[in-house]
Formats: sequence, C-alpha cells, structure tokens
Amino acid sequence: YAAAALVGMWAGLGRHSKLAGFVGVGAAMALIAALASGSLYHTVSGPLGPGNDVWVVLWLVLQQLALFTLNMAIVIVTMLWLRQRGVRLTADLNVAGAELEPIRFSLRQLFLLTAVVGVMLKLGPLARASLNDYRSYVSSLVALASGGMVLGATGLVGLWAILGGPISAVRMAVAVLLAASFGLLPPYYFPALLTDDLAASVAATTLEAVIVMAALAIVRAVGWRLAQPMDDRSTSANEMEPVS
Repeated sequence: YAAAALVGMWAGLGRHSKLAGFVGVGAAMALIAALASGSLYHTVSGPLGPGNDVWVVLWLVLQQLALFTLNMAIVIVTMLWLRQRGVRLTADLNVAGAELEPIRFSLRQLFLLTAVVGVMLKLGPLARASLNDYRSYVSSLVALASGGMVLGATGLVGLWAILGGPISAVRMAVAVLLAASFGLLPPYYFPALLTDDLAASVAATTLEAVIVMAALAIVRAVGWRLAQPMDDRSTSANEMEPVS
C-alpha cells in the first residue's frame, strides 16, 4: 500500500514525460500483482484443495489490485490538483519559489470534522446491515471504493506530515494517529468484505503511513521540497481579489 502511494506521488509530481509516467505506473502494478499472487497463494493453498486454490487466489489478487489501483489513483488525482494550484516538487527554493506554509485548521473545520466523524459512526451499523454481503456486486464495489479511499488518504497524511510544512514530532504523531484511525474503518463497515481483523487493519494503515513518511523524509533530506513559485502565488492572489 505504501509503494502504491509513493508511486502515485511520483506519477503526479515527478519531472517526467507522460509516457514515462504510464510505463512507471504499469510496471509498479505488474510488480505488485506478482508479489500479491505469490503471497496470497501460500496463504490460501492447502485447506481449500487444489481445485479451488487458483480461483480463490485469483479473486483475492483482483481484490488487492483494485485496492492498490484506487489507492494510487486517489494520490495521483490529488497530486495533479496540487500541480494545478501551482505546487511543485523542487530542490531550488531560492530561485523557483518558497517552501509551502504549514497547513493550519480553523475552528470551523474542526467542528466540521467532528460532525463528519459522528455521521460516519452512525452509518456503521447501516453499512454492516445493508452493504456487508459478499454475494452482492454493489456491496463489493462500495467496499473496495471505501478501502481504496482509506489507503489513499493514509498515503496523503504521510505526505502532509513530511512535505506539507516544517517537520515536527507533533505533525508525525498526528499523522500516525490519523492513519491508525483510518484503519478502524474497514473492519467497522465491511467486516465480511474487507477484513474483520481490527488489529491487522490498524497495523496496515499505520505501517503504510510510517513507510511513506520514512521514504519522503529521505526525499526531504536530500533537498527536495513542495513549493509554490512566487509568480503563481501572486496570480492566485489577484484572481481572488474582487473586480471593481
């Protein structure tokens, strides 16, 4: 999951051609499929019998590929949105621009977050009652979309902690807590479709965030930053001013 998020960040923010981006994403998906196939085959082979192993492995691999793909897609779309706003990954802050200001949250946003968390907790029993049937294609699609969003959001939290402003222990601790909280959602909403192992789900999202932060910390240590050139900032400011 961390690899998918990192590949998505490279594809969306890296300095490469579109062809190189497509080739890189395709190669990453092929490698992930090979790793998932090898790992899942050893997990399910034996108790189910030789006649069912291939089909079970195929289904589990397709499920994992869907989660990897959605994870990567969410990260790529977010990176492209940042590029549209003038944000670039650069190693020359003195010439190209200034480091991004740290993201701060207003009291209104915190109240909104509290309301969203309350609604999500209330929707849990409803989702388990109506969308937790593995025989339903709609339930499977909703579960996979939700799982992909959780994984994509976890990768973006790691990006925010390391490249979204000055690094601090508080930012990294908040990122780890958010990632662990994201891990509570799959077993709470879709225990029959995604996982019913609460500890494993929390460990997966937490480990994803830690690996992403560790990789991006190396990127930051060698001088790369997320920056917004000053001319883009001035243009954005002028566009926001009312026209008399």
